Amino acid sequence: PSRVSKLSVDDTQPRNLTVNWEYTGNKPEGGWLLIYTVDGAGRSVVKCDQPQAVIEPKIPGAKYAMTIQAADGTSVLGGVYSYDCPDAPVFNQFEFSAENAEAKLLRTPTQSKWYCETVEESAYTDTFISGESISVAIRNSKSFYLPGTEVEILYVIRDAYGNVLPDYVAAQKVVWKNIWAGGDARCGELTIPKVPQGAGSYELRIFIEGMALAKLPFTIQ
Repeated sequence: PSRVSKLSVDDTQPRNLTVNWEYTGNKPEGGWLLIYTVDGAGRSVVKCDQPQAVIEPKIPGAKYAMTIQAADGTSVLGGVYSYDCPDAPVFNQFEFSAENAEAKLLRTPTQSKWYCETVEESAYTDTFISGESISVAIRNSKSFYLPGTEVEILYVIRDAYGNVLPDYVAAQKVVWKNIWAGGDARCGELTIPKVPQGAGSYELRIFIEGMALAKLPFTIQ
């Protein structure tokens, strides 16, 4: 059998976690399996030849439970760990600061192209019916740069107890200036890729390049 003696997590990258471990004994013939859950839910498996695995996406504020096993079924002693991912700093790039921004939820408009500066105030809501598409309108009080840089947006939905719901975590890569492509360059629009269908209270957290943009509670009826 192999015995895992030490595990470390490198969280310096904005989009992922790199897990390294040391072991004594024989290296498994088929490599290693890193099995993990997020806030006690879901089950993901990463197979690797070396004692290193990458977890994607990195979810700020989430608790990861990890188990290291041998891919060929041989015994691995130890190898059970937990890791608390630190909270994310506030998004601050391209002279855009989340501290100067306001984000609101609304039912996704029916037209294919819509701009948040034309949305009536009465359209904003935090209560939705199961099956509805939900979008986010973002307004910034100050001007900022609009380069053609690709960024990764991470959407994380938590339940009423604050636990991450892994089935409703989604990442998308977009060009920064395309978020703000409407008439007013300080206004942007996003549509949540995955929305829970079950009735209940939830919280949406949005991160860009691993930094926090918005935290929005909502209810599904």
